[in-house]
Amino acid sequence: MFDNNLKQDLISNLDIYVQNRMSRASSIDDLINKLHTPRSLYELLSSKLTIREIIWSLAFLLENKQIEITTIENQPKFNFSNKDASNDTSPVSDGLHLIDTKSVRLNEQYLEVLSGLYKDKNLTFDQSIETYQSQIRRFKIMQSFGDLSHDSLLLLGDDAYFSLFLAFHGVKSKITVADIDEDVLGFIDQICTKFKFNNIETHLYNIFSPLPEKLSNRFDCFAVNGFKDLGGLLTFICRGVQSLLYPTRHKVGYFNYGNHEIEHTTQAKIDFDLQKFFIRAGLYMEQIVPCPESQVSPEFTQHAVELIVELANQTNALEKKWEDLDRGLLSTKQKFNHVSWVAMENFPDIQLSPLKIARCRILDLNRTEIDKYLRLASLYNKS
Repeated sequence: MFDNNLKQDLISNLDIYVQNRMSRASSIDDLINKLHTPRSLYELLSSKLTIREIIWSLAFLLENKQIEITTIENQPKFNFSNKDASNDTSPVSDGLHLIDTKSVRLNEQYLEVLSGLYKDKNLTFDQSIETYQSQIRRFKIMQSFGDLSHDSLLLLGDDAYFSLFLAFHGVKSKITVADIDEDVLGFIDQICTKFKFNNIETHLYNIFSPLPEKLSNRFDCFAVNGFKDLGGLLTFICRGVQSLLYPTRHKVGYFNYGNHEIEHTTQAKIDFDLQKFFIRAGLYMEQIVPCPESQVSPEFTQHAVELIVELANQTNALEKKWEDLDRGLLSTKQKFNHVSWVAMENFPDIQLSPLKIARCRILDLNRTEIDKYLRLASLYNKS
């Protein structure tokens, strides 16, 4: 069984040297439970702990001979080296995975077409960066609730090209994409022509403008791509609600939210404000699924593993080891500053996967509340 005293020492170290964190004990439990089976660094970084906390924790566990690093399929993997610990009866955690995605086989043509998915997006439109893993998860969540079998689906914002993911993976519903970026729409049209997809249509649209008649009261379901601030997110959701076929009762929509740059306590406040608005508008959230968002390159993985091993092999005092970790992370930031999430001001004190996918359902729609919010959003946009 895993040494509980070591776990308490690890939590104490983090509590002393890394401030302003909530629920660290449960996050450490999640990390430890993942290690019952071999895990890549990416899988371990996709958790509730920050990058700094995970690197320190893995170095601590490696130093205390609780884990080992093995190479599986040319990739370094972490798992328990102690047979008794690995046979512990604690539940094995996949970490943030409420719906299994392993059954989805990515279409090879999709992978080839979207090879540039991780490239820089148009910062003018505050576009998000997604991974194939987040695309798969959104697909599986919508599929599991039967929301990929509707006659019509609206995607409000599609810089991740989720419409193409759906088409390449067999979805036959009529998919409408409304986006402000002409380049995004042009690329979608180009691929649809090339691969003869006839179930996707695109529209140039700014969500701060009234919803055009061709998009109003027309769809069975909507999906909103992520937006960094609560105001923008609610504007997207309200437009999505306006797009739904009448009667709207019990119809659903999906949205992404959460961002690297938002602190844990601030995100909790956003969650609370989001729920308050939903209550006023006659909606409720019935599913919230955390989701990996960022891409971790083999080069970053190798660099981080070397830092973990270096820390684990040191015999310095605790305070000195934390100083060495700071220097190592500064070197990491300088070396990988071309990566969006490394370039963030608060790196490495970020969670790699803050993204959440939520499903909301209309119970008793208050259109007055929706219209009032959209009027305010339009005024704010003009100011």
